[in-house]
Amino acid sequence: METRELRYFVAVAEELHFGRAAQRLGIAQPPLSRAIQRLERRLGAVLLDRTSRTVTLTEAGSVLLVEGRAALDAVAAAERRTRRAALSGTGRPGLVLVRRPARLDGRDTAALHPGTTYLAEILYPQNRIVVDYGERRDLVLLAAFGHDGTEVPLAEAAAHWEGIGSVVTVWPAMPIDELIALTESNTLPGGAAATGTQAEGFVLRFASGVRAKAKLSEYVRLHRVLTKVTERDIWRAHGIQRFAGLPAKQLAQGLGSTVAEIEASDGKPLDALLDQVPDEFDAWVREVIDRIESEAALRERAIDEAYAGLVHLAADRGAFARAVKALPDREVRAAMFLRLDGRSTELAVWRNVRPETSDPFTNDEEN
Repeated sequence: METRELRYFVAVAEELHFGRAAQRLGIAQPPLSRAIQRLERRLGAVLLDRTSRTVTLTEAGSVLLVEGRAALDAVAAAERRTRRAALSGTGRPGLVLVRRPARLDGRDTAALHPGTTYLAEILYPQNRIVVDYGERRDLVLLAAFGHDGTEVPLAEAAAHWEGIGSVVTVWPAMPIDELIALTESNTLPGGAAATGTQAEGFVLRFASGVRAKAKLSEYVRLHRVLTKVTERDIWRAHGIQRFAGLPAKQLAQGLGSTVAEIEASDGKPLDALLDQVPDEFDAWVREVIDRIESEAALRERAIDEAYAGLVHLAADRGAFARAVKALPDREVRAAMFLRLDGRSTELAVWRNVRPETSDPFTNDEEN
């Protein structure tokens, strides 16, 4: 399955209208229809039920919509990470910096080996969202790789690095569950509390050579507080991208936003929001989105079931209105006439699953 096919399907599934989806994608409708048909043949499943007036998702289509959104978000996250990394050619020493680019002006690079790529973390005075590094300006060596991709022993690479910066502290190997326990308890190996400049987290090195970051739970909590990224921010940003095919004014009204906010960040405020926080928060943002999407899907199903019980009254608007009035759920009642008129209920449902307003500085007792 290609990313392009997923994009096409998600657009149709969100718009429930081939014409609007084609306009949103900037393509003609016939090739979009053919692409969806090819996707259905390849998967061996009907994803959309089509009539002359409506397009609805099948059960298989609902599953692919959730998984497709997650896959497209993962691709976007991978693109962001790739853009942040820069590898120089193998004919001279390379430098991969975690976080932001840095200059090596004034550093003694004479000991760096040609053809070796060095992986480092940059520390600088402004990098003090949670951990205060004071006036420290440092490039902390994490790893090094030869021109053929094999890893250079850290002790050997450290000798090359003496004129540039410091070297990461290496702890003995341990099972992953023990390391997770350390992050949850904000503890260093050996039992000491993680404080000061050690209060950020660990870089994990697996036997395969793959590396990942594991942040301490207190660091993550404080970073969320201090960056002021809330679940409602995520809901709004994802909503703007989710309903990108709607007129800006309609979308602004639905999300309680402004047209300027809708049109900012090239219509991709979620990407802009993720650029404000470290990569480790991508998973948290994904969890928030998945939870909101799941709640929205549940409400859409409730609307489907309620409308199915009333559709036989569609020809008599008065009888339909009386039956709607008897429904116990106010939000479901409000959606019935949208369905009756053949209009989408998705934006109304999205508005109803908006997270509660929360001010971390007010609700966080520890703070």
